[in-house]
Amino acid sequence: MSDDDDELAGLLLRHLFPAHIDAKTLLRHLHTPKAPNLLGSYVWFWTHEILQCAPEHLPLLLDGLVDRPEFCFDDHYERRLNTMADTLLARGVTIHGDQITDDRLFAWLGIGIDQHGHMIREKTQQQTIAGWLEVRPARYKAILKLCFAQCERHENPAVYLYVAEARLHHAAVPDDIGLWHLWQVSLTVNEALAQIHLSKAVNTLMYQQGATGLSLDIIDAWGVANPGRQQWLADLLVCEIPDWRSKQASRATARKQQYDETRRQRTTGIRPYLPAVRVGNASVGLMEQLANVWMNHFIDSPGETIAERFDNFCENGNEVHAAADAGLRLCPERADLPTVDEIVDLSVKQMQHRFRLPCLLGMDLRWQDGGINVDHLPEENLRRLVAFRLTYGVDKTPAWFMYLVQQRPALVADVLSAYASASLNAGQDFVDSIYPLSRDPEYRAVATIVAPRLLESFPKSARAGQLNHLECLLKAALSYTPENPRILAKKKIATKGMDEAQKVYWHAAATLLDPANNEAALWRYVGNRRVASITFLFSLVDVLPIAIMTMRFRPTHLAS
Repeated sequence: MSDDDDELAGLLLRHLFPAHIDAKTLLRHLHTPKAPNLLGSYVWFWTHEILQCAPEHLPLLLDGLVDRPEFCFDDHYERRLNTMADTLLARGVTIHGDQITDDRLFAWLGIGIDQHGHMIREKTQQQTIAGWLEVRPARYKAILKLCFAQCERHENPAVYLYVAEARLHHAAVPDDIGLWHLWQVSLTVNEALAQIHLSKAVNTLMYQQGATGLSLDIIDAWGVANPGRQQWLADLLVCEIPDWRSKQASRATARKQQYDETRRQRTTGIRPYLPAVRVGNASVGLMEQLANVWMNHFIDSPGETIAERFDNFCENGNEVHAAADAGLRLCPERADLPTVDEIVDLSVKQMQHRFRLPCLLGMDLRWQDGGINVDHLPEENLRRLVAFRLTYGVDKTPAWFMYLVQQRPALVADVLSAYASASLNAGQDFVDSIYPLSRDPEYRAVATIVAPRLLESFPKSARAGQLNHLECLLKAALSYTPENPRILAKKKIATKGMDEAQKVYWHAAATLLDPANNEAALWRYVGNRRVASITFLFSLVDVLPIAIMTMRFRPTHLAS
C-alpha cells in the first residue's frame, strides 16, 4: 500500500502505540518525513503525541534514539525531530537519571551530538539537563570519567575529549573538580590523558572555577611525589596554543563574523521598509519573515522572549520588533489576501500561502487587544482568516476562532464546508475541525449546517483514514439534524461502488434511526461480508458496538 506522505503511518502509530507495540518497535518507524512541508499525522505524532507518553516508556525510547544521525542535522525540517528528542531526553534524565547506570546515562546524553561535538539542543532542555547534573556532582564526575575513557584509544585524545564533553551540556563544574582531576592524574595510564587531567587541575586555579580544596602547594607536592611527570608542570607555565585549538577558535570566529554580517545585512535590508511594516503594508515575504522570527521558527535567531529573538535577528531588534508588533495586527485587514478558494486549493496541494502565518499571528494579537478588533473586520476577510486557521490546524484552537464559531456560525460553516469537502475529495486523512462537530457543544450551530453538507458530498471511495471523519459527521447529524441522515442513508446505501467499510456506517446510521425497518438489512450486509479488508474489520469494531449499545437490539440475523 502506497504511503507517499506518511499519513497512513502516522494514523497507525497513533492507534498502535503503546497498546500494541512497544517503544523499541515504535522507533523502527522513525524516519525523516517523506513530505517535509506537510505537518500531517506522522509529524504530529512524533512532535506532539509522543512527548506525552507515560514515563515508563521513556528508557526504551531514549535507548533507541542513541546514535540516530537525523538528530544531528542543522536543518529546518529536522529541527522538529531534534526538539522531540530534546524533550524526551530532558524528561528521561529528570525522571530516570538517578536509577540508571552511568554508562546508560552517558549514552543518553549523547543524543543529538554530532561527530564534532556540535549540539543543536533546545535551550530549555539543555538548561534542564545541565541543572540536573549540577546538583549531582558525583554523577557529573562519573560522566566526565567516561568521557576520558572514551578517548583512550583515540589517536587525538584532546580533540575527541572535546566531543565527548558535550554530554555535560555546559553544566557548571563541581566545586572540587580541580582536586578530582589531580587525583585522576595518578590513576590514568594514558600519558596524553593524564596530562589533560593535570592541565585541567591547574586551569581551575588559574580561572578560580572548581578549585575548592586545591592550591599551588598541593600541586607542587604532587610534582615532588611524581618526579617522572613533574616536567609537565613546567610545560603548563607556557601558554602554547595547540593547532586544534587555533582551528576551533578560527571556526568560532568565522561563525561569529558570519552571524554578525547576517544581522548587519538584515538590518540594512529591512530598515527602508519599516514604515510599511508598521502599517501592515510591507511585502508578504517580509511580513512572513517577521512572523517566523516572532514565533521562534528560525534556528539562527532563537530566544526565550520575542524581544530576544528580534535582537538575535538584526542589530535594530527593538525597532523592528515594535514595527512588527504594530504591522502584524493590521495584516488581517489587507485587501490583497488570497480568496478562500485559493487558500483551500493550496492546502489540497499540501502548500500554504505566505500570508497565513502573519495573518494568524495578527489575529491572536488583535484578540489580545479585545474581541471588538475581530468583529470590525470585513466579512470576506474573516472568511479568509477562518480558511487560514483551518488549513493550519496545529497548536491549540485560538480563542478568536472559537468566538467566530459561536458568534458567526454560518460564516465558519461555509468556509469549513468548502475546505473539508475539497480535502476529503482530494484523499487527505487530516481534516481540521471535523472532530469537534460531534463532541464539542460549542460547535452545535456550525455542525447543524456543516454535517449534512459534508455527508452529502462525502467521497464514496474513501480512504481508511477518512472513516473517522465519517463517523464524526454521522454522530453530529444524528444528534442535531436526524431527518437529514434518515433520507441520506437510503440514498447512500443504494450507491454503487461505495467501499464496504463506509457502507457499514450508513447501514448502522439507518438502523439507529429506524431499527424496525433497517436492522435486518444491517446484519444481512455484515453477514454476507467475509471481512475483505482490515479497514472493513476496523469499521465493524467502531460502529457495531455503538449501534448495539444505543438501540439495545440484538444481532439475531448475524447468528443465522
